[in-house]
Amino acid sequence: MQRPIRQSGFGVILVILLIALMTALLAACGDEEAEEPAAAEPTATPTAEAEEFEPRQVFQLDIDDQDTVRSAAFAPDGEMVAAGTYLEINLLDPENGSTIRIIDADHSVDDVEFSPDGSLIAAGQGVYGVQLSNVDDGSEHLTLHGGYDNFIAFAPDGETIATANRDGALWIWDTETGEELNEFAPPVDENATSVAFDPEGESVALGNWDGDVFIWNVESGELVAELENPGDYGYASRIDFAPDGEHIAVAGAQVDFDDVVRIWNVDDGSDAGTIPFDDQTRAVAYSQDGSQLAGAGGASIIIVDPDGLDVIHEIELEVDPEVSSWITDLAYSPDGRMLFVTRWDGTVEMWQVQE
Repeated sequence: MQRPIRQSGFGVILVILLIALMTALLAACGDEEAEEPAAAEPTATPTAEAEEFEPRQVFQLDIDDQDTVRSAAFAPDGEMVAAGTYLEINLLDPENGSTIRIIDADHSVDDVEFSPDGSLIAAGQGVYGVQLSNVDDGSEHLTLHGGYDNFIAFAPDGETIATANRDGALWIWDTETGEELNEFAPPVDENATSVAFDPEGESVALGNWDGDVFIWNVESGELVAELENPGDYGYASRIDFAPDGEHIAVAGAQVDFDDVVRIWNVDDGSDAGTIPFDDQTRAVAYSQDGSQLAGAGGASIIIVDPDGLDVIHEIELEVDPEVSSWITDLAYSPDGRMLFVTRWDGTVEMWQVQE
């Protein structure tokens, strides 16, 4: 009688151990399911559109073999482009690159932009402030303040212009009289590196040397967003609002020391994804129809669908490995078909990127 009793006890113990083991495994699985999954980083993958249209180079010109082409802009009517160099704004024909007019500047034209009606062109200069000139004859219209490393953005209605420089503040000026209308000071003291208005002209953004972006309500002066660069290093070398105003793209950031263009949700300041590059990014631009977002890193251009960040096109420029040839700026034509590119080696290029 004793042996069967011992066997039965052993069986009971075994069952208890198995139940305990299964309970522990179920609990562990439950804990795993309870953990919030890591947010997926948007990835760039080729799309069908990349196979349907191949970007083509319209022209390539060396317009300044002694210095850098630092900035790019397309006229609102698409009839000319501007390339900022040392002491000059070069107005060129977008079809063949021929020179339409050269407007003198007082220093390097680090940022350039046409007014919305195309009558004025603004030059953010390395020294001596911001110069506004008449496009039709190149005559000087206004000079705004002074300072080093000046950056600019016209409001969509053209009645005001925003400027910023090493002082770190952002100013709003009347484009007709040159009167200072407002000054916005970010909560940190750092060099400004870029300026942009949202498409409605209700908000204005300032990027700085740390890669942070600050957005103010123009009318109230309230600081409505602080987009802090979460990377290890970076600077907001160029910023651009999406045409719907819901996102802002920033060139110059890094994530874990990898170069990226970063996109933010404007309404809540959350991260909307990144476009990875193999080299430092210096330029970013949305097409006006909202169908493309282009970023440049080194001598590479990556164009993505802004909705999912899927790659539409990748363009590798032909450069001399012995010469610093990285891209300094990008500008879309108003219809989104053309992309104007400026380079550090004094070269400009025009690319057709849509049918």
